[in-house]
Amino acid sequence: MLCLDGCRPDEALDRCLASLRARLAATPADEAAVTAAELSRLARGRLARLAPDTPPVRPRTPRPCGT
Repeated sequence: MLCLDGCRPDEALDRCLASLRARLAATPADEAAVTAAELSRLARGRLARLAPDTPPVRPRTPRPCGT
């Protein structure tokens, strides 16, 4: 999963390849965290396009379960 929102078309391939190289050595836990962050970026971008007049909201800091 890779969010390319805001990336110029001529930079997209380089960004994809750089991301793949960096993530190949990641542990499963690290990859899960990166994937969650990318999904979050994608969702925020889609919501922003659906509701352009809504002010942006800062991303929440993840907290451990039960707190």
